[in-house]
Amino acid sequence: SVIAALHERFADVAGPDVSDICYATQNRQNAVRALVEECDALIVVGAANSSNSNRLRDVALALGKPAWLVGDASEVSIDWLDGVERLGVTAGASAPEELVEDVIATIALSRKITVSELDGIRENVSFSLPAALRRAAPLSLPLGPALRIAGHAISSQIKGGKYPLVLMLEPLLRCNLACPGCGKIDYPDAILNRRLSVEE
Repeated sequence: SVIAALHERFADVAGPDVSDICYATQNRQNAVRALVEECDALIVVGAANSSNSNRLRDVALALGKPAWLVGDASEVSIDWLDGVERLGVTAGASAPEELVEDVIATIALSRKITVSELDGIRENVSFSLPAALRRAAPLSLPLGPALRIAGHAISSQIKGGKYPLVLMLEPLLRCNLACPGCGKIDYPDAILNRRLSVEE
């Protein structure tokens, strides 16, 4: 696994406490508890094999609200909305925002809607690079990306910040962690293979 390889190469690598790894999952469960108090039913956007997405649906059901898990907008049944005046829509920790927006757009095709967001916990956890990785030999990158990374690192150091830099060891949104209570992601390749541009 990637984590074992990192520990083998960088003996002093340290990560967050295991209980903190899936803070996003806990935050979403707390948000669903608050959301179901304000709505008649809930749609969760997430993969069918995602434990965290299934858990969000289960939280709503346990609180007595109808709830459905959908992988994308094509799985939404407008019949679910009969008698529903206020619908909550949420997503698993790794569901792309694009899928949530598509679900909302699908619902808007069948009825007039007003969208409002529930205030929640802002997720701003950042991780600094381990010292051994900061001292590691330069990566073999094409000149353009190498210059952009160097510029970012220099700018961050001048500002006294950490290094909010993502090294894409795997394709975006593909998770290889085996966190308790979290499922593997199973979205279409067109979504999993998307890459953010430097500007994004």
